Amino acid sequence: MLRQVCTGILLLALSPLLQALEISPYTASYRFNLDNKLSGSATRTLDPLGYQQQRSILFSKKKAAIRFDWQQRKGTGTRDDKPAVSFPLTAGTLDALNMEIQLRRDLKDLGRLGGPYALATPKELSPLAFVIEGNEVLTTPMGKLNTLRVSRKHHDPTRRTVFWLARDHNFLPAKVIQDDGSAHYELELTGIKFTR
Repeated sequence: MLRQVCTGILLLALSPLLQALEISPYTASYRFNLDNKLSGSATRTLDPLGYQQQRSILFSKKKAAIRFDWQQRKGTGTRDDKPAVSFPLTAGTLDALNMEIQLRRDLKDLGRLGGPYALATPKELSPLAFVIEGNEVLTTPMGKLNTLRVSRKHHDPTRRTVFWLARDHNFLPAKVIQDDGSAHYELELTGIKFTR
């Protein structure tokens, strides 16, 4: 069983993002499937403390974290027992959950996506761009959801990432499909619990 926990966000940049979207801290539950060979559950928790990711696959556990030092304009990424990686931070640099919040804010406030978005990962800083593909009604364990389908632009034509963002839940990801040429990964929302 794979279990994924994504907790938190960057405190300094998060506050205005959450206020603009009126997002309360929450825990979202998902089920996932990898190549129809491995399936399980994933949990995503949002609270304004930091960014941390933990994954467990059977007996293997992986951890990743990013620290943002805005005074020094430096980001530091750590993965498992590997040496820490540092990279310069530019205005607007986001972690994975912060990027999701920024996408959701742009869709709600601007009615469109901005970008490219500067994503800080435990390995590097990289720009990401997305394209709106249209509206779609999904049947999920939570019932029917009105979603906006968005895809990520990849330089590699063998890769594909598509998000279905739930309109009635401030564009929270309701479904994600990712193909990287060798593996197919699906994530589907099964429940949301607001903690405040």
